[in-house]
Amino acid sequence: MTGAVEAWDEEIARRLAEIREGTATGRPMDEVLEELRKSYPSDLEADDR
Repeated sequence: MTGAVEAWDEEIARRLAEIREGTATGRPMDEVLEELRKSYPSDLEADDR
């Protein structure tokens, strides 16, 4: 494995452990999607406004 793959495997394991332990902090999907829409507006969305 490459260093990047190993690093991601470790990160995924850490995040999964946080979820299972109940220590992960989540955000509502609507909030995340709205932030993404504002940060990366597409031409289609601009026409719909």
